[in-house]
Amino acid sequence: MAENKILYAIDDDTCYVKMQGSLTYTICAGFDGVVKELFTNDSIHNFIIDLKDAEYLDSTNLGILGIIAEGLKSKSLKKPVIITPKEDVLKILLSVAFDMLFDFKEEVDRKDIEYVDTAQIDVKKRRPDEFVLESHKTLAQLNEDNKEKFSHVIETIQKRKTQKK
Repeated sequence: MAENKILYAIDDDTCYVKMQGSLTYTICAGFDGVVKELFTNDSIHNFIIDLKDAEYLDSTNLGILGIIAEGLKSKSLKKPVIITPKEDVLKILLSVAFDMLFDFKEEVDRKDIEYVDTAQIDVKKRRPDEFVLESHKTLAQLNEDNKEKFSHVIETIQKRKTQKK
């Protein structure tokens, strides 16, 4: 089993992301920060997301992938690419309509690139409730099924945020 981590690398106009192991919201704060930072960079026009070694993605990580797909729409005519994951992960992706947002491929040609662990990146991290809320809102906007699936989570997070004020 792969260690739980999210890695990324930039090569020309492409961001490569490798997601490994069982990925939950507890390890995606750096990933969220990297994605936010990358969308301020006008030179990134492609994303290739390697999920071959992913065992599980929770809804927060799915939402961040959705943010990538939605953010790329305004910058590129190309959909982001997902390198075909294991069957269990593929079922999760299809259950939230990612086949509409991403191109699925067996493999892509790529140069040797050096990946960086997003957990080690010093980016301005948002509070977990902020990126968890945004990622679930992104998933909910994709279609009616997702809206129904994630509305309770969104409402719960929003209630907690108002209670803290």
